Amino acid sequence: MIYHAMLVALCGRVQDGIDKGMTVNAMLKAKITEDLDAKWASGFMGPTFVVQNVYNSLTK
Repeated sequence: MIYHAMLVALCGRVQDGIDKGMTVNAMLKAKITEDLDAKWASGFMGPTFVVQNVYNSLTK
């Protein structure tokens, strides 16, 4: 359930960025995942990978 809540929050943040016209790079520079990174960003699934994939999913 905690993982699901994190994904919902992350998708909301990325969608908010999309609605504001932000690019993936702008979202990464704004560090929209900063509060999540300590617990969830490890290995190949760091902030860049996750934000890019969520962005791509929400803009298709």
